[in-house]
Amino acid sequence: MSFSDMPTDVGPVYEGERIRSKQMYVELGGPKIEKHFELVKVRDEKDIKDENVELIGPNLTDME
Repeated sequence: MSFSDMPTDVGPVYEGERIRSKQMYVELGGPKIEKHFELVKVRDEKDIKDENVELIGPNLTDME
């Protein structure tokens, strides 16, 4: 699957916007969860592959 296959729009125009619970497919944290975080890494432009997203971790169906 490539990023262009996903019905998702990404860009700085969306910075600071909230995703409401009715719009979520899965929630990995939130106000009822004691610990949650977001990790953002800054990479050099030459290290980025256009239209490529790599998800690291278990499949959602394998999570509790």
